[in-house]
Amino acid sequence: MPGLPTFVRRLPAETWAWVAPGLQVRRLSVGPASATRVFLLKSRAGAKFLRHRHTDFEMTCVLAGSFGHDRNRYAVGDLDIGTPDIEHAIEIGGEGPCVSIVAMQGELKLTGLLGRLLQPLMRL
Repeated sequence: MPGLPTFVRRLPAETWAWVAPGLQVRRLSVGPASATRVFLLKSRAGAKFLRHRHTDFEMTCVLAGSFGHDRNRYAVGDLDIGTPDIEHAIEIGGEGPCVSIVAMQGELKLTGLLGRLLQPLMRL
């Protein structure tokens, strides 16, 4: 992908995989097996995702586009740090696709009735 930082382009990466409508993931290999997963997320402009929480920490750095949740907005270069006590719904900015690099420990847990029904299909 053009425009990615050099250190990201050098990491071995899987191919883009579908996660949900408007959302793709590309897993990156950062070394020996660990509890932390690192991946690129690509979301279409204007996409909205179900409310969710995380069972551990998540760090997201925006590489292209923007996203927001609750009253916070994150653009290129911004870092969002999620903790297990935060529940949010993500909305992608309308200016174009959003690409972020994510380091995540634990699991993503969808909330609400629809989220609980779809949870078995979600793999991040």
